[in-house]
Amino acid sequence: MIPYWKFQGFHPGLPLAAIGILVCHFRLLRRVRRQGLDGETAGMMSLVMVVTGLAAAYWFRGVYFADAVRADWKTLLRLQPGAASFGGIAGGLAGGWLYLLARGLRGRAGMKYLDALAYVFPQGWIFGRLGCTLVHDHPGIRTTSWLAVRYPDAPRFDLGLLELLFFLLVLIPGFAWLDRTKRPTGYWMGTFLTVYGAFRLLLDQLHVDPPRYGWFTVDQWAYGTAFAAGVCLLTRSVFQR
Repeated sequence: MIPYWKFQGFHPGLPLAAIGILVCHFRLLRRVRRQGLDGETAGMMSLVMVVTGLAAAYWFRGVYFADAVRADWKTLLRLQPGAASFGGIAGGLAGGWLYLLARGLRGRAGMKYLDALAYVFPQGWIFGRLGCTLVHDHPGIRTTSWLAVRYPDAPRFDLGLLELLFFLLVLIPGFAWLDRTKRPTGYWMGTFLTVYGAFRLLLDQLHVDPPRYGWFTVDQWAYGTAFAAGVCLLTRSVFQR
């Protein structure tokens, strides 16, 4: 069983998130230049995505307060403590795509930059999830698994740790292996959304009383949409290469 530790007077989440952003940014620049794309365009796209992603992450956090939202929809207009990963990813992608459109990069031309981002994104994301793991801010259901973390109340899954392991042991090595062969435009973004969306749908089963809207939880709505978008994009990229 994994021990539970508590940081006193220091929260590693913010500095690790900042490191992750920088790693992703510079890895993106390196990849686009190797592919003959414009580094300045990629750099500005990255900056826009950080700003819009952070803003959307804090806004989307309000969606998780389902009871408060049902009582008063204006709850969505107020910032809530914490940040939501789906909001950050969706907001960042929306901001990046709009920036590329503003630069006149539409369709396949713009998707090449988003593909480069999708490939390097996991390499930066692991730092953010490492921060989540160190502060244990995503407790899951109780378990006797050897992956359990000894939380103060009971052994539980640490969902941040599980995601960190998924990225380190599955997604990043898998991407490196797939990258040995040239892939069609849209492949990397489609693959990332499909695989990560499926993983988060499975991970949602380990949440304790997740907030719901109708028949589905917030993560099922969010990452079900990401999964469906990924499948569509991946299918299109493969059959229109």
